[in-house]
Amino acid sequence: MNYPAVKYSADWNGKLTSTNSAFSDLRIWNENKYQVGHYYDVYLKDKVRKNDCAELVAAQPVMLKNITEAMAWLTTGYPLHSFLTIINKMYADYIRENGETALFGWYVFHWVSRDAIADNQKENVSNWMLNKELQEIE
Repeated sequence: MNYPAVKYSADWNGKLTSTNSAFSDLRIWNENKYQVGHYYDVYLKDKVRKNDCAELVAAQPVMLKNITEAMAWLTTGYPLHSFLTIINKMYADYIRENGETALFGWYVFHWVSRDAIADNQKENVSNWMLNKELQEIE
Protein backbone atom coordinates (compact mmCIF):
# COMPACT_ATOMS: atom_id res chain seq x y z
CA MET A 1 0.00 0.00 0.00
CA ASN A 2 1.22 3.48 -0.82
CA TYR A 3 1.01 6.27 1.73
CA PRO A 4 1.63 10.02 1.42
CA ALA A 5 5.32 10.75 0.96
CA VAL A 6 7.71 12.40 3.37
CA LYS A 7 10.86 13.12 1.37
CA TYR A 8 14.41 13.77 2.54
CA SER A 9 17.47 14.76 0.55
CA ALA A 10 19.81 14.10 3.50
CA ASP A 11 19.85 11.91 6.59
CA TRP A 12 21.16 14.56 8.99
CA ASN A 13 21.87 12.40 11.99
CA GLY A 14 21.28 8.89 10.70
CA LYS A 15 17.70 8.86 11.96
CA LEU A 16 16.33 7.44 8.70
CA THR A 17 18.79 4.59 8.30
CA SER A 18 19.44 3.63 11.91
CA THR A 19 17.64 1.06 14.02
CA ASN A 20 15.95 3.77 16.09
CA SER A 21 12.26 3.18 16.55
CA ALA A 22 11.34 6.86 16.26
CA PHE A 23 12.55 10.11 14.73
CA SER A 24 11.58 13.78 14.66
CA ASP A 25 11.35 16.30 11.87
CA LEU A 26 10.70 20.01 11.44
CA ARG A 27 8.66 21.08 8.42
CA ILE A 28 6.26 23.84 7.52
CA TRP A 29 3.11 23.33 9.59
CA ASN A 30 0.52 21.49 7.51
CA GLU A 31 -2.32 20.02 9.56
CA ASN A 32 -3.98 18.66 6.42
CA LYS A 33 -0.98 16.60 5.31
CA TYR A 34 0.49 15.64 8.67
CA GLN A 35 -2.11 14.00 10.89
CA VAL A 36 -1.43 11.99 14.02
CA GLY A 37 -2.22 8.32 13.49
CA HIS A 38 -1.62 8.43 9.72
CA TYR A 39 1.09 6.46 7.93
CA TYR A 40 3.71 7.89 5.55
CA ASP A 41 6.17 6.48 3.05
CA VAL A 42 9.62 7.82 3.85
CA TYR A 43 11.95 8.57 0.94
CA LEU A 44 15.64 9.28 1.21
CA LYS A 45 17.06 10.57 -2.07
CA ASP A 46 14.05 9.20 -3.99
CA LYS A 47 14.33 5.70 -2.46
CA VAL A 48 11.50 4.53 -0.24
CA ARG A 49 12.01 2.33 2.80
CA LYS A 50 10.43 -0.86 1.50
CA ASN A 51 9.73 -2.82 4.67
CA ASP A 52 8.67 0.04 6.91
CA CYS A 53 6.61 3.16 6.85
CA ALA A 54 6.30 5.85 9.50
CA GLU A 55 3.31 6.58 11.68
CA LEU A 56 2.95 10.15 12.89
CA VAL A 57 2.62 9.94 16.68
CA ALA A 58 2.93 13.64 17.62
CA ALA A 59 2.57 16.98 15.86
CA GLN A 60 3.30 20.29 17.53
CA PRO A 61 3.05 23.70 15.86
CA VAL A 62 6.05 25.84 16.75
CA MET A 63 7.69 29.11 15.71
CA LEU A 64 11.46 29.17 15.26
CA LYS A 65 11.94 31.33 18.36
CA ASN A 66 10.40 28.51 20.42
CA ILE A 67 12.60 25.69 19.13
CA THR A 68 14.57 24.19 22.00
CA GLU A 69 18.09 22.86 22.07
CA ALA A 70 16.68 19.35 22.56
CA MET A 71 14.42 19.66 19.52
CA ALA A 72 17.36 20.83 17.40
CA TRP A 73 19.63 17.98 18.49
CA LEU A 74 16.95 15.31 18.04
CA THR A 75 15.90 16.56 14.62
CA THR A 76 19.29 17.20 13.00
CA GLY A 77 22.04 16.14 15.39
CA TYR A 78 23.25 19.76 15.54
CA PRO A 79 23.12 22.42 18.27
CA LEU A 80 20.38 25.04 18.10
CA HIS A 81 22.46 27.79 16.43
CA SER A 82 23.50 25.41 13.61
CA PHE A 83 19.98 24.02 13.34
CA LEU A 84 18.56 27.54 12.88
CA THR A 85 21.14 28.29 10.18
CA ILE A 86 20.07 25.14 8.31
CA ILE A 87 16.35 25.89 8.66
CA ASN A 88 16.79 29.52 7.60
CA LYS A 89 18.50 28.33 4.40
CA MET A 90 16.04 25.51 3.67
CA TYR A 91 12.95 27.64 4.22
CA ALA A 92 14.29 31.09 3.30
CA ASP A 93 11.31 32.09 1.11
CA TYR A 94 8.72 30.90 3.64
CA ILE A 95 10.47 32.70 6.49
CA ARG A 96 10.89 35.86 4.42
CA GLU A 97 7.16 35.86 3.55
CA ASN A 98 5.95 35.12 7.10
CA GLY A 99 8.62 36.68 9.30
CA GLU A 100 8.54 35.84 13.00
CA THR A 101 5.07 34.32 12.64
CA ALA A 102 6.32 31.55 10.31
CA LEU A 103 4.72 28.42 11.70
CA PHE A 104 6.52 25.11 11.59
CA GLY A 105 5.53 21.68 12.75
CA TRP A 106 7.69 19.53 14.95
CA TYR A 107 6.66 16.05 13.97
CA VAL A 108 7.52 12.79 15.69
CA PHE A 109 7.22 9.57 13.71
CA HIS A 110 7.82 5.97 14.61
CA TRP A 111 8.69 3.13 12.27
CA VAL A 112 6.06 0.48 11.65
CA SER A 113 6.57 -2.64 9.57
CA ARG A 114 4.28 -2.87 6.59
CA ASP A 115 3.48 -6.47 7.58
CA ALA A 116 2.25 -5.34 11.01
CA ILE A 117 -0.03 -2.76 9.39
CA ALA A 118 -1.46 -5.35 7.01
CA ASP A 119 -2.06 -7.79 9.89
CA ASN A 120 -3.73 -5.05 11.94
CA GLN A 121 -6.00 -4.07 9.04
CA LYS A 122 -7.04 -7.72 8.54
CA GLU A 123 -7.83 -8.00 12.26
CA ASN A 124 -9.89 -4.79 12.15
CA VAL A 125 -11.92 -6.08 9.20
CA SER A 126 -12.49 -9.42 10.94
CA ASN A 127 -13.64 -7.66 14.12
CA TRP A 128 -15.95 -5.40 12.15
CA MET A 129 -17.51 -8.38 10.37
CA LEU A 130 -17.95 -10.26 13.67
CA ASN A 131 -19.60 -7.23 15.30
CA LYS A 132 -21.92 -6.84 12.30
CA GLU A 133 -22.95 -10.50 12.52
CA LEU A 134 -23.58 -10.20 16.27
CA GLN A 135 -25.75 -7.13 15.72
CA GLU A 136 -27.81 -9.00 13.13
CA ILE A 137 -28.37 -11.88 15.60
CA GLU A 138 -29.60 -9.51 18.31
